[in-house]
Amino acid sequence: GKKFTLPAAREFNRPEIEARETRHITLQNEADARDVRIESRKSELAASGKRLATPKQLGVISRARHNWFDLFDGAGGYGMHGPTDEQLETMTIDEASGLVGEILSAEREDA
Repeated sequence: GKKFTLPAAREFNRPEIEARETRHITLQNEADARDVRIESRKSELAASGKRLATPKQLGVISRARHNWFDLFDGAGGYGMHGPTDEQLETMTIDEASGLVGEILSAEREDA
């Protein structure tokens, strides 16, 4: 095979390295923007006097996501896989209560 010096190997791989760095920066920026959206939404909810869902409610909803499609005959209001992580993090206690009720009802019907 062909032999490379370390600087030549680095230069050969530069496009791939730069592409990985760009992807990493892009993913980090998206995560930062997501965090800002979540904190902004939480602040809006707190300012309006609404409470966030409890960890217990979120646990019920999160566990139901693995068979969401079957529970809600195709999709339901949250699509095929249930609420996203971002939706869960900003769900109010009232929204979660209603959704937990729907999940429990669907699970009873499924049994």
